[in-house]
Amino acid sequence: MNRSVCDIYTILAYISLDKQDYFQALNYFEKLLYKQIEDYKSDYPPVAHTYFIVGDIYDKIGILEQPKKNYKQ
Repeated sequence: MNRSVCDIYTILAYISLDKQDYFQALNYFEKLLYKQIEDYKSDYPPVAHTYFIVGDIYDKIGILEQPKKNYKQ
């Protein structure tokens, strides 16, 4: 089965999130975000969802300024 890079980052990110490994999940979600923007542009609907998740993770690890930026995007 051939999966796109975005699919792989998504799977790895959610596995890390399920393990509550927030820093690793953040790493994968940020890679996913950059790849989505590179491939589909920033107005692609899943980009907004990824920004939301990244902001939520920053909130969980206690970095409060970054979630505000992510939620606004």
